[in-house]
Amino acid sequence: MNNYEITHTITKKGLLELVWLCFTSHSIGYGSVSIGSYEVDYQDAKKRLKAKGATPCVEDIWVEILRSGKNLKMYDHEEEETTLFNLDSLMANFPKVDAWRLSQVINEEDDACTQDEILQCLLLGGVVYC
Repeated sequence: MNNYEITHTITKKGLLELVWLCFTSHSIGYGSVSIGSYEVDYQDAKKRLKAKGATPCVEDIWVEILRSGKNLKMYDHEEEETTLFNLDSLMANFPKVDAWRLSQVINEEDDACTQDEILQCLLLGGVVYC
C-alpha cells in the first residue's frame, strides 16, 4: 500500500501479460540478474506452444513455463546466487510494484527502465538496482 492508501490487484492472466512485456526489455537490474529455466521445462513449454501453431520466442516460453506452474531461475551475478520463482511468488510481490509504474504501462508511457523496475519489484521485492 502507498501513502494514499490506494491498492491494486491483478489476475494471474494479467500478471503473465505484464511479465511477458517486462521480459522483452531483456535486462533485469541492468544486467545484474539473468532469467533462465530448467531445460526440460523449456523444451516442454516450447513444444506445447508449437503444437498450438505458435513460433515462440524465449519470452513466450518463459511465460508458458510460469503458466504451467513450473519455476524459472533468477541468477544474481553479483551475489552468484540462483533463486527459483514461479507465478505464485510473482503474484505475492505484485503489491510491491508502485502504482505509478503500472500507470505508465497502462498508458503506454513505459520504457525498458520501467519494465526493468517492475521486474525488480516482482522478483526482488523492490527496486534494488538503479
